[in-house]
Amino acid sequence: MFVRAKPRGEKVFYYLVKNERAGSRVRQKTLAYLGESPTVAKAVESLRNTISHARKAADEWHAKAEAAKAKLTPGAFSTAVALARAPVIDDVPTFLYRGCSFSQDYAKQYHSHLREARFYEQWGRRLEAQLDNLQRFDSAT
Repeated sequence: MFVRAKPRGEKVFYYLVKNERAGSRVRQKTLAYLGESPTVAKAVESLRNTISHARKAADEWHAKAEAAKAKLTPGAFSTAVALARAPVIDDVPTFLYRGCSFSQDYAKQYHSHLREARFYEQWGRRLEAQLDNLQRFDSAT
């Protein structure tokens, strides 16, 4: 195993690579992407910082969603949940065109903030999987 540097424009990106024999040829297999970190240890540190950022962002978006949820009128929350399931026309769920009697702005905010929170949660999970992969290779070297 070794680290391969690939210059792209003014930046250099690093990959953890190993050689494998395929018949009479030797092929390089990329094991992990290290980003702009020249060592596995620095890549692990960078990933930990990014995971921390993703968790904070998810928590902030959840708090914003809860604030918007608190401003919804009673009974409107269940209708707001339907935002995720309703067909969409021009980025507006169709049931909003049907004259629902709740605060549409807060329902839209709630749904939008919840979607952002879920995005950061998923991003954090993908980064954690990448971190586990890197740590496995780090302990093997």
